[in-house]
Amino acid sequence: MTPGVISFSCSSCGVQLTVPEAMAGVSGPCPRCSATIQAPAPAAAPAAEAPAAAPTPSPAPAPTPKKEIPAARSADTPPTSITPEPRAMPERQGAKGITARKSTRDASLRRRQTAPSSGRAPSSRGPGLSRIFLPLAFIIAGGTTVYVLCYFFLPGGPGESLRTNSTPPPGSPPIENPIYPETKTETPSDQSSESTSPASNAAVGDAPPISADGSDAIAAETVLDRFLVARSLEERLPMIDPPLPADQLQGTILARILPEVLSVSPETPSFDSIEDLSNFPFRVSFQGGEGSVVEYTILVRKRAELEPQVVVNPFLDLVGGRLAQFAATPTDGTHTFHAVIEAMPRCFEENIPNPDKKFTYKLSSCNVGRATARAYASLNSSLAEQLWTPDSRIRWGKRIRATVTLQWNTTEDPKQPYIELIEIKGLDWNS
Repeated sequence: MTPGVISFSCSSCGVQLTVPEAMAGVSGPCPRCSATIQAPAPAAAPAAEAPAAAPTPSPAPAPTPKKEIPAARSADTPPTSITPEPRAMPERQGAKGITARKSTRDASLRRRQTAPSSGRAPSSRGPGLSRIFLPLAFIIAGGTTVYVLCYFFLPGGPGESLRTNSTPPPGSPPIENPIYPETKTETPSDQSSESTSPASNAAVGDAPPISADGSDAIAAETVLDRFLVARSLEERLPMIDPPLPADQLQGTILARILPEVLSVSPETPSFDSIEDLSNFPFRVSFQGGEGSVVEYTILVRKRAELEPQVVVNPFLDLVGGRLAQFAATPTDGTHTFHAVIEAMPRCFEENIPNPDKKFTYKLSSCNVGRATARAYASLNSSLAEQLWTPDSRIRWGKRIRATVTLQWNTTEDPKQPYIELIEIKGLDWNS
């Protein structure tokens, strides 16, 4: 038995209990079954034999802290449990202390940075500068792209002022293409065309002096209806402008019955104060092959007090198919045609030689629909400069009636011939 303690068992559940000797005679609940038990008095120690020699005095034991003995509880006071002392566990020999985990900031755990060959320490400014200059480079590239698109594709874009400063003064001769000089060949349409001065072109676009009751417009549409339903060349000859001999028009579409007319729609008229004439354009829809619809612009012109007449050369070029026939097969020489033109700032066809140095003119038969042909001109030509002139009526992406001179270019690349626009002779089909 360990000195200084009392060991006994519970009379109810038999659990072995150990309490200090100071608690002898103290009653309390069993920690296991809660039955009231009393710690017995310590047993008397047997008398020890007289030692042969005087014993060595042992060190006095450490005083055991006295626990306060609870006062006797009354009937209303709940029982107090006696908590046994924990057993003393011997220390393990050779136990090592727990060392603290090393931080990720420890120099031994960091990635070793290889010093540059020059022996200089790596600069810490690199990542910071890249965060600044990389977004700045994207902003500059985006701004440049937007500016270039506006310069070439937006009518009246920011590059117009630059182009205007390089425009030759009024009255100076046009810039001639040094590679392909203009050559003039006479055609039947050239012989019958009217000469139009620059002053007459400048006057086009004024408000026409149409009568209050619209009699001029009505008369023009009436003449067009008679012209379309006519069945022979003899019926149409009095209604054409300019007058042409009958033998020159034999075999043309004027000598045949026209396809079925589906609709006739008037467009905006114009007036030439110099020539004293009014132009009444109409968009006429014809019945095509296989149920298709083909549309053409037909111009009716009224001169002074004369009766309105159909302008014949644009009619022969578009409805008669002269422009389409010219665009189908390469031919020699220059030719003049009437068409609705539209300037495009780039050449997108890969089969055109040096497309990055050219721009495109669409040649159409009316203000809507697909183009009949495409002609090309140099970006360094006077035709390109004309598009950037502030008072010019020709604009990028705008369709307008014009008289143009064309030729097949077969010298730049004989394997890839293309139609070259040589000159814009006049607007509104006045030439």
